[in-house]
Amino acid sequence: MNSVAVFGFCLLASSANADETLTKARALFKALPESAQGASQLDPIDQNRIDLGRALYFDPRLSASGTHSCNSCHNLALGGDDNRADSVGHGWQSAPRNAPSILNSVFNESRFWDGTVANLERRAMGPVRTGVELSNTVDQIERTIGSMPQYVDWFAAAFPNEAGPVSFENTARAIEAFKTTLITPSRFDSYLNGEEGALSPEEIGSGRIDFRHPA
Repeated sequence: MNSVAVFGFCLLASSANADETLTKARALFKALPESAQGASQLDPIDQNRIDLGRALYFDPRLSASGTHSCNSCHNLALGGDDNRADSVGHGWQSAPRNAPSILNSVFNESRFWDGTVANLERRAMGPVRTGVELSNTVDQIERTIGSMPQYVDWFAAAFPNEAGPVSFENTARAIEAFKTTLITPSRFDSYLNGEEGALSPEEIGSGRIDFRHPA
């Protein structure tokens, strides 16, 4: 997948009827929210949990080999995926599918290509333990994280009411908390929300809206 997804659609409306164009656009698309508040089962989301999740997302020590992180396949610099037809994981194995973009995934009704996971928290648990992905174990992850004082402090801050905050479940919760910040509302979303001037007259007036959306 290209790092810039080409977003285009045709609306049969006259250049003199911008309101009709907007009405038809709204019938086809729903504007992306400015934040994930209310969209996540993890609400309310603490900033300490988000910061911890960010560190874990980029940390290759979550993998058995110490070479792959979440960002390896869901690279934020490449639009939230790896631009490959088949992603590469543990032992440089090729996965049977490519990695979907992680951007805006908090709004998805289901996760994975087969739609088998609906819960955000469980979304982070699978790849860490899958042999062709990070290929790690729950015990090893907890031992690795628990051996690093900085992580122990971060987990304590993110989960202050728990006696043993360093756990595989909390690792998944923190990563998913970070993912709720990975949203990319665009000018097109502003247009759907009725923001005057979000799109140029040329983009709207002809009745054809072509917009390049980073994704």
